[in-house]
Amino acid sequence: VRPCNWDGCTMNIAVEHKEIVRHLEQYHGINTSATSEDTQQITCLWTGCPNSRVKPGNLPRHILSHLGIRWICSECRAPLSREDAFRRHTLERP
Repeated sequence: VRPCNWDGCTMNIAVEHKEIVRHLEQYHGINTSATSEDTQQITCLWTGCPNSRVKPGNLPRHILSHLGIRWICSECRAPLSREDAFRRHTLERP
């Protein structure tokens, strides 16, 4: 569990994709199912984020990178901030 730093939020959120989705929808009114090409990007309001703009459907994954969780490659020791990037890295490494 980590603090939510979205636009002054004082709640805690679990470090799981589905829990971040639930929190964003329930407490911040963000529809995270919006991922189509014509979906407008929104500005990440996470404290300290350098004005990233993402589609709402990608926001939970983006927030995971803010939560300080790292997956470490056992081969090259590279730290990756997202599980999907870690999986891709392990499949693509030589």
